[in-house]
Amino acid sequence: MPPFLIEHDVTAAEWTAAERAARAAQTHQLGAPVRLETLELEVPDIARASGALHRTLGFGPFRPSLSGRRTRDAPIGPQTVRLRAAMGLVAATTWPVVTIHLRAVPADFTATPVEPRTVELLRCRFIVAP
Repeated sequence: MPPFLIEHDVTAAEWTAAERAARAAQTHQLGAPVRLETLELEVPDIARASGALHRTLGFGPFRPSLSGRRTRDAPIGPQTVRLRAAMGLVAATTWPVVTIHLRAVPADFTATPVEPRTVELLRCRFIVAP
């Protein structure tokens, strides 16, 4: 199944100035406010998966990724969907099957730099980069 993405309605009540300020003051569980950079999906067949994502969600075109490792990328606004080839039958039963690349967003320039970290949870790997 293709992944789903959520686009928030910025005119809704949870996006008032007060609500945004309250959320900005919260500490993210990963240690800092973060922004999604890349959603990396492990798939058994990149050509088939990229075709399905193009037909169902309009993603594409997928191009060879600069990350190498038998991957292909498609931009979605400022983010990227990356397809990574599953390495054999054993790979399909191991985890993670999804890697989420996040970029730490410091609240201000005086903030302590965020240390890179990897967190594995719920069959997902979260990679946080400063």
